[in-house]
Amino acid sequence: MKKILFTLFAILLCMGAVCHASKAESAELIFSSFDARYTVAVDDALNVTLSHTRAIARFDLHRNGDVAYDSYEIVTLQGEYQVSVNGKDFQKLDASVVDALYQVFEAYDLAQWDGFNEAREGVLDGEGFWLDITLTDGTSVHAHGSNAFPERYFEAVGEMQEILDGIGKTPAVTMGGILNFFASLRPGKREWTVGTDIGFDDITEFYYTYDASTDPPHYQRYRFYRENGATLFYHETREGGGWPQTEADITVSGTVTLSEEQTLYFHACLEGGTVRGREESLDDGDAGPWTYLYWNGDQGSYQEFSFASWEKRIEFEDFCAALRDSEP
Repeated sequence: MKKILFTLFAILLCMGAVCHASKAESAELIFSSFDARYTVAVDDALNVTLSHTRAIARFDLHRNGDVAYDSYEIVTLQGEYQVSVNGKDFQKLDASVVDALYQVFEAYDLAQWDGFNEAREGVLDGEGFWLDITLTDGTSVHAHGSNAFPERYFEAVGEMQEILDGIGKTPAVTMGGILNFFASLRPGKREWTVGTDIGFDDITEFYYTYDASTDPPHYQRYRFYRENGATLFYHETREGGGWPQTEADITVSGTVTLSEEQTLYFHACLEGGTVRGREESLDDGDAGPWTYLYWNGDQGSYQEFSFASWEKRIEFEDFCAALRDSEP
């Protein structure tokens, strides 16, 4: 936007000089080289009109996984953008939101995603997605996958999620709202620290999964989550069968409601750990553990957790084993 305003200012200065020298032969002069997305029309009265030459005409994003994501369908109806969130009635959408999505499209060259259709079985904490985008110049992208993703998927979709989140909570999204949202983001921030950047009250879920393709295979999952104001601990052991193991191989599972002291100890184990963007896939044969922290502000992609130290991880594992064994 700053680039556009600066360019318009420069155009006006140039046009002022031209108009003083001689009247333009045409009532409209077109400038479009400064940004391929826009055409700037300036008449001899210095009235400026800015219009799109390439933009999003239709946008469809659906994601599914351990986190409940909203789905979005954006269409152009009667010359304006409208959005449906989770299949609900369409409502008016400010064009600046769609323009921000287009900038993500260009930044990550999403045209290269067209035709992506892959699935990968046996991946833990997986995700599936469906993305359809059509531009006004006829360019289209149709991509979908299950536990398999095109290049830089989590980065691009994470940025789109930032732009789209909140649409379902208000009748319309305005330019002011978008600018205020992005102003609240810390530029260049790619890693967050638990206890400072991420408050303990912001944590919604935490997953720890160990999955070894040994003979016999060994699978252990721990999950902490919030429910009705309490912190709960879920444990699950899978034994027997082949690898990767499935829910049919569960031999032991249970849920424990943590006391206030136990909750504080859980927080202490996570304190100082860092969260960064999720990677697209995991190396085959690596047993983990895979650790993911879901929190208010994770933007749908910044969830991959690392303990502050080896000692913290061991403390956490011992704590989980004690909770698991405390069940009658």
